[in-house]
Amino acid sequence: EQRLLHTRSAAMQRRADRVRVAVWTSTLLALMAVLAAARLVQRQLAGRRDAEGQLRSVIESAPNGMVMVDPAGRIVLGNRQVERVFGYSRAELLGQLVDALSPERFREHHRELRAQFFAHPGHRPSETMPDLLGRNKDGVEIPVEIELSPIETGGTSFVLASIVDTRARKRADARFRAAVESSPSGMMMIDRAGKVVLTNRESERLFGYAPDGLLGRRFESLFPVRVRE
Repeated sequence: EQRLLHTRSAAMQRRADRVRVAVWTSTLLALMAVLAAARLVQRQLAGRRDAEGQLRSVIESAPNGMVMVDPAGRIVLGNRQVERVFGYSRAELLGQLVDALSPERFREHHRELRAQFFAHPGHRPSETMPDLLGRNKDGVEIPVEIELSPIETGGTSFVLASIVDTRARKRADARFRAAVESSPSGMMMIDRAGKVVLTNRESERLFGYAPDGLLGRRFESLFPVRVRE
């Protein structure tokens, strides 16, 4: 009877040992899987941090004002140039609705356009959005050109807006037009398609056209057919 009890006890001990080994092995495998997953996540996060760091560097070094906006319309990144143009500090820009950078009368329309962009993302060059106005911290309206591009980071979609203050360009353009207009000679500016895009009063007088009557006409049409070639 004692031998029988001893045999049963030994058998039970072996089974317990096997169970402990199985549990230990299972736990070890589970731990290895967790560690492998953790290393993978760590690599992904490191890669994401590297990518986000590069993105921040590109935005910061851009010659134009740039802001990155989330789907709620809040600014999550900005650079020195956009601070300079709008007069806000970096701390004031981050988390602020991008609508604050536009005149109040345009903000509702701006929100509609933003919603459309996130619904149908795609590159929007500045030529598709002419004559835009921004509004700086002091309430002064600023003529701007804006170019939009969709960007995805961390699984979230954003819009990256490049903003150019066109005041200096418009002042230079106005000076150039004034110089053309005041010239005693007839002057015209022709585009690549051969159409008149700028002229002065003397040109209109020479060819007998009303003010702005030359604009959009092909330059060769101002000469006899026999000499156009």
